[in-house]
Amino acid sequence: MQIYKLSSTLLVVLFACFQLCSAGDLTPPSSPGPTMKDLDQVKPGQPIAKSDLPLFIYKPGHYYLTEDIQLDSGKSWGIPIRIDCDNVTVDLMGFTIEGTDEYYAAIYSDVGQRITVKNGVIESFKDYGVYLAGEAGYQNSVSNIKVKNCINGICLGDYSSADNCNLSGISGYGIQVGNNAFVTRCLVSNSKEKTEYGIFCRDYALVSKCIVSFTSFRGIGCSDNSRIEDCMVSESTGDGFYILDGSVITGCTMKKCGIAANSRCLIEKNSIQEASISIGYGSTVRGNQFNGADINPSRTAIQGLYANFIENNCFDSLLNGVALEGGNTVRNNHFAQIENAGIILNANQNVAEGNIILTVGSTTSGIRLNGDKNLYLNNRVSATTPFYISGTGNIDGGGNKTF
Repeated sequence: MQIYKLSSTLLVVLFACFQLCSAGDLTPPSSPGPTMKDLDQVKPGQPIAKSDLPLFIYKPGHYYLTEDIQLDSGKSWGIPIRIDCDNVTVDLMGFTIEGTDEYYAAIYSDVGQRITVKNGVIESFKDYGVYLAGEAGYQNSVSNIKVKNCINGICLGDYSSADNCNLSGISGYGIQVGNNAFVTRCLVSNSKEKTEYGIFCRDYALVSKCIVSFTSFRGIGCSDNSRIEDCMVSESTGDGFYILDGSVITGCTMKKCGIAANSRCLIEKNSIQEASISIGYGSTVRGNQFNGADINPSRTAIQGLYANFIENNCFDSLLNGVALEGGNTVRNNHFAQIENAGIILNANQNVAEGNIILTVGSTTSGIRLNGDKNLYLNNRVSATTPFYISGTGNIDGGGNKTF
């Protein structure tokens, strides 16, 4: 028994010694040396400095500015950055490219596709800030770019987009895009010289959440089958909005500039202040608010030709509410403070139904039927002459009342 106890004690001591010997050096090592790379080493792509200009990009990839660039006068190359290939990104990194009237455009491509220009300021170029169009230039994008003091701002081709861009001091076109393009969250505004055309798009385009002010020709315009939504235009000498066949304007606000629409258009839920709209054939105008305070007294809120549908609009403080030709329907509208006539139907086979018309003045008309074979029913009218009828064969469908 005594030998067994001695052996156990010896084993414990030997095990402790083994653990101590195998632990190694207990003194901590010194701190590790630097392993991180600086920004120039990890930033992907090709840096661009003033000394690299003029730059001709002929390889796809990512290119980025490293400094503000102020171009010198007396150069003959005209374009500081030209892109002659597809799949290129030019990131201005918050820097500015400033030109003179000797330079055509800051960034230019008439052949490249899937080109992106973003994050910076471009100013003082002879013609364009950014030009990415041409017959082969499409699917390009410009975002977070400010363009100042150029004749034209941004020009893009088909299937392209401009987002969150700010343009000022533009005397020509602010933003131009081709077919199937998008313009979103952009601002075009001048405080002195007016821009000729704020935003212009071709067919099947979308313009959303944009603001345009102080234009000499038009604020926002689109060709066929396009949509303008939630935009604002003010102080345009010409039309605030201009659309061609099959296009839509909805949720927009305009002041002192109205809408010119061609045929088969939809104009709904807009606020139209001190302005009017004109429509062609087969269009629908519904749910809009017209306020004519200080409107040109010769203007009428809605002027249209044939086969249009005018429904559930509110008209306030106007000379005339609606003036149309033939085959139109005017239904369930509210007219208040009308100085001359609420509804004027100049041609044949129109329908005026369920409207409420309140006029002011000593020589006013509620509904004027200047054409033939028009139907009027269930209208409520307060006017000197509630129903002025000069044509023949017009039909009182019943339910019309004066008060």
